[in-house]
Amino acid sequence: MKIITPSRLSSFAALPQQDQQLFWEAFKLLCITRINILMVPFKKLAARMGGHQFESTQAENPSHNEMIAGISKAIKKASLYTPCRSKCFEQALTASAMLKKRKIPSTIYFGVSKNPEDINQLKAHAWIRSGTTILTGAVGHKKFEVVAYFGSNNN
Repeated sequence: MKIITPSRLSSFAALPQQDQQLFWEAFKLLCITRINILMVPFKKLAARMGGHQFESTQAENPSHNEMIAGISKAIKKASLYTPCRSKCFEQALTASAMLKKRKIPSTIYFGVSKNPEDINQLKAHAWIRSGTTILTGAVGHKKFEVVAYFGSNNN
């Protein structure tokens, strides 16, 4: 977790109001999502993610591009400041909630790979895509074999 300094506060205050609002929405949802991950069985979480083994469209909708980029940026920034864990799973679920609120289609992917340091141990990763844009979890996602995905067209 990063420390909030006066210079960071003034930088934040200089952001457009929409960016500030997205940051606070992401911050709040990352914390709520972490609590849900700890308290709610995965089966119930999965029911909220969309259709199992359903992929949203990869067609671009130019009217969504700015919001998708804003949500992605807000989640990445907010995850640095949350007092709780805000890694790939929390970020993907948070992005999903923010996109659903705006009726923007998305797909959450879950992948696994073998740990190169211990071949008996698997590593897991989650990422989310809307159109052709990966909002969260893009770094290294190609190293993971997709084992499940949940998509929603949010119409």
